[in-house]
Amino acid sequence: MRVFPLSFYLWLGSAVLLCRPAAASQTYDPGALPYEGQRFQRLVEESYRWGQAGNPKDFREWVDARYRELRRSGPFREASLQSFLKSQRHTLRLIEDAKRRARAEKDLCARLHRLIKRMIPKFSLDTGYEFYNVPKLGVRQCLLQSTLLAAWLQEAGMDAGVVMVYKSRRGEVSNNGHAITLVKLANGQDIQLDASSPTPFTMHGGLFVRAGDYRYLQPVFGKNSPLITGYRLRADQRRLTTGQVKGMDYAFIRSQFYYYRAERIPDGVVALKPSPGGLAKSRKALEAAVSICPKNPLAAYMLGRTYLWENRRSAAASALNRACELYARFGFVPEDPKQYRNKVALSAK
Repeated sequence: MRVFPLSFYLWLGSAVLLCRPAAASQTYDPGALPYEGQRFQRLVEESYRWGQAGNPKDFREWVDARYRELRRSGPFREASLQSFLKSQRHTLRLIEDAKRRARAEKDLCARLHRLIKRMIPKFSLDTGYEFYNVPKLGVRQCLLQSTLLAAWLQEAGMDAGVVMVYKSRRGEVSNNGHAITLVKLANGQDIQLDASSPTPFTMHGGLFVRAGDYRYLQPVFGKNSPLITGYRLRADQRRLTTGQVKGMDYAFIRSQFYYYRAERIPDGVVALKPSPGGLAKSRKALEAAVSICPKNPLAAYMLGRTYLWENRRSAAASALNRACELYARFGFVPEDPKQYRNKVALSAK
């Protein structure tokens, strides 16, 4: 065997590195949080840490146990949820025709919609946003269920993410009042998956999404169909393709969990008569939310309201101005932030 000088092996190693494809982290989707990944696990750990609720492993163990229990009476052949998602990834990968794959993707969405509603049957605005309350109370809420569905679908190899709803399917307008899962199908169309709906697919009229920057927009649906063929920006009605629209990034999702913690604290910022202790806890959660995602307008707005309750008017004015600037930048300023900003401005005169 021929032996080459050390310099040759050093050169060969550097050549291999140069020829290697770009690292996955360089193209990592900011909204990625697959169920088996560290990002999803971090959400669970933060919930348990916030609630001082014990071991975060309890969540995954409870989900696995519930899957095995439901498997005995449901259409799941695989022994575990992880193996089911892995098998779905393999099955979808083998389907080359985009239309056929999109039909299979929709079928998987419907199956997971049924699974989550059976696995966690109760819905609770007050406690369902915490992962530790899933095994403890058997409850879910819109952000948690949407995140869990997106994580399962990503684990199965699909492009799915969490988005906020500002205009419901009935036309009711809110300040990012609901969360759903937006699924990108292989045929280039999108679909809304909502576990708060009795049927899997819904047609909310206004979404807060990622389209370069965050954007408020309106889905354009196919005729008599929940399939989304494109979008229009709320601000100027400019048309966007489905390829330009994504679910929210991980920082926003983390931030939104802290927002809900602040909102649901007893005697906190949304109470009719907040207590100093409740406001302090709300402030702590909202300051964390804004620190994690400074562009979350709802978190900035509610932090301003918290400061106002605490009579910290300068801080309130700054937070409320920032919130309104963000809403305007993204294409929609709800009435409440404008009213609170004006209230603080008038009181300063």
